[in-house]
Amino acid sequence: MRLALPGVRGKLLAGAGVLALVPVALTALLVGYGAFDAAGTNIEKMGQEALVSIREAKRQQIEDYLNGQVATVQALARSSTLVAAAGAMRKGFATLAADSDARNPQRAARMRTALGEFYGRTFTDEFGKRNVDRAPDLMGILNALDPAALAAQHLFIAENPHPLGQKDRLVAPADNKSAFAAAHAQIHPTLETFQKKFGFYDIFIIDHETGAIVYTVAKEIDFGTNLVNGPYAQTGLGEVFRKVANTQNPNAFALSDYATYLPSFNDDAAFLAVPILDGGVQVGVMAIQLPIDRITSIMTSDRKWKSVGLGDTGEVYLLGADQVMRSDSRFIAEGDKAVVESLRGLLSAEQFARMTRKNTTIGILKVDTEASRAALRGETGFVRTPDYRRQPVYSAYAPVKVAGLNWVILAEVDQEEALAPRRAVLLRTALAGGLVALLVIAVAGVVVTVFVRRFMAPVDQLQATVAKLADGDLTARARVQSGDELQQLGDALDALVEDKIETMAKAQEENEQLNTSVVSLLQSVFQISQRDLTVRALVTPDIVGPVADSVNQLTEETSRVLAQVTRIAGTVGIASRTVAEQADVVSRTAADERTALQAMIGSLAQTTVTLNRVAEVAARSNQSAEEATAATNRALSTVNETVVGMDGIREAISDTEKRIKRLAESSQEITGIVNLINTISERTHMLALNASMQAAMAGESGKGFAVVAEEVQRLSESTRAAASQISDLVLNIQGETGATIANMNRTIGQVVAGSERAQRAGADMRDTQVQTAQLVEQVRQIAAASQDQLKVAAELRQRVAQIGRGAQLTEKRVAEQLNEARLLAEHARELVDSVAVFKLPEAA
Repeated sequence: MRLALPGVRGKLLAGAGVLALVPVALTALLVGYGAFDAAGTNIEKMGQEALVSIREAKRQQIEDYLNGQVATVQALARSSTLVAAAGAMRKGFATLAADSDARNPQRAARMRTALGEFYGRTFTDEFGKRNVDRAPDLMGILNALDPAALAAQHLFIAENPHPLGQKDRLVAPADNKSAFAAAHAQIHPTLETFQKKFGFYDIFIIDHETGAIVYTVAKEIDFGTNLVNGPYAQTGLGEVFRKVANTQNPNAFALSDYATYLPSFNDDAAFLAVPILDGGVQVGVMAIQLPIDRITSIMTSDRKWKSVGLGDTGEVYLLGADQVMRSDSRFIAEGDKAVVESLRGLLSAEQFARMTRKNTTIGILKVDTEASRAALRGETGFVRTPDYRRQPVYSAYAPVKVAGLNWVILAEVDQEEALAPRRAVLLRTALAGGLVALLVIAVAGVVVTVFVRRFMAPVDQLQATVAKLADGDLTARARVQSGDELQQLGDALDALVEDKIETMAKAQEENEQLNTSVVSLLQSVFQISQRDLTVRALVTPDIVGPVADSVNQLTEETSRVLAQVTRIAGTVGIASRTVAEQADVVSRTAADERTALQAMIGSLAQTTVTLNRVAEVAARSNQSAEEATAATNRALSTVNETVVGMDGIREAISDTEKRIKRLAESSQEITGIVNLINTISERTHMLALNASMQAAMAGESGKGFAVVAEEVQRLSESTRAAASQISDLVLNIQGETGATIANMNRTIGQVVAGSERAQRAGADMRDTQVQTAQLVEQVRQIAAASQDQLKVAAELRQRVAQIGRGAQLTEKRVAEQLNEARLLAEHARELVDSVAVFKLPEAA
């Protein structure tokens, strides 16, 4: 089916329409774009200013909040109540271990058992509810508590009747009269009131000299621990404590960044510490744990994002120096499941689980964007960039440097929402421009229609003339009388028709002559196609003549080439049969060589197996000889040690003999002393008798002296009896000493004989060692030679196998050559047969 093409009338109408439409459209576009651009620029500028205003307001709120917390804590630390409390709690904590008998192992064990129930069950269960990972080794932390910390936690945590999360309700422990409990009862209500009034998570009092946490309001498992070497020394609390522990500056303070804190179940916590001074002398450190909820409330405007001008997608959040969020994401707080799922690829499995469990991005989500990087460099500005959701946003960023923290603040809104007013302006502008364009086009259409009608009359006349000529009416002429270019076109058409008629007559005569020459050439070509190469075509003077001459030359050249091909094909056939016969002989020879090589490979394989066995036996012999050498060396070492030991025994026995001889000499001295005691005893006895006699002669006045004389006599008798016993024991010792000395002499003789035998055994062992070493060396040489022979055999086998593979390859190639030679002979025969079908002229 032939498609109807648009006529000149349609083209003129279309062209005129375009000429009318384009200026109108361009004018509408330029005017509309100018209005849209101006309005869009103003809208974008207003959005940017609004976003920057929100950012600055939130930044000021955060700075005011943190600075206010610093001022509040410093004011509390200067109060006389807290100064007195610090002193009282430090003194009470110093004696708490002694007051609670926590240094007693049995008492300490009972305390740890009670605390173990809290650590292992109560705390661990709550930790599991708030976290996806398991709690760390809490028992290790418990067992490392010093006596004072153990006593404090036992008193205020394990024995605290209030449930977890309400341990601060205990003011005074029951049945505890320690100084620490009394000080706690006095200060706790006041500090608990401070904690609730100012919205602190916890308040700490720390001994600046020892680092012990002597007081907390919340009574978590950091109570009583040491911030110098305890389990929480490396946390934010330990960091701020060390910064203000030794200072007399009343304005000093230290603030840590938010990080996970185990005693608070790994929730994020920040700590602020200030010194407690009494007359310029430091008496302690006060610290508070800042809640994360207040900062989140400021940044999210209590979840009233729309009321502060952030629309449906705007948010303001804080980042730390590590680019991790310090306040919640709006989309996570609102529970946007699509955003939560989009963050799965940005977080590890553990981080994603923690985010979904705690429903927070604080301390978890890292935001690495163009805006965050610029803000961390200390820059303030506004940029279009993809945010952490990979969505294009407008972002107003700025650094937040307050209280020593290096944070940044970002106020962002989705680009699509920010540009929504601009799109509305674009729609209204486009609608107005379209209405104006339609009105102008309607007016232009009327004018163009009238113009085209007047212009198309001569064209229609030319079209009618051409149609007649196409139908075969060669008498048709245009004869246009418009007086313009169309009349010239009509005259040219009429002249062209006259010239065309004359040319057609001449072409018809030339075609008849050409047909005759072509018929003659086709007859000659038909005879040649019947394989008769003796035919020659008639060469005529027209255009067919060169073609006939070329056909004649082709026929002659083909005849000459086919004759030469016939001769070459015969020669190739004879040579191919000769090559085939020779290849057959080579193939049989290669097969015989392969058989011989396979037999040689088998023999070499058997030889290699035998050499392997010899090498293995030699290796085992070498190992056994080395083990025998090692055993001989150990035996020789043992014999040498035995000789040394027997020499030592001989010296020890000789020394013992000397000591026993000195003991015998001492017993002789004891005998002399005993004789002296007997002499004294006899004289005392005589003295007692004389005294008795004198007392008897004195009558009543000598009765007291008689009693003394009687006691002296009994003492003399006891002394004489003891001396007799000592004499008997000394005689026994002397007899035993003599027998012992005789036995030792005999033992020394035996030791000397054994030592001599051991020395001879050592000499024999050294001879054996020399012989064994020679044997080991010979066996090693045999093993080495066996290994060398095995390598040579393996190499020979590999070379024979390589020769065998070469023989197989040769046989394969010879077989292929034989086949190719046979095919060549067959093809030569077929070539001769193919050429023979042609009728060739006789050779000259």
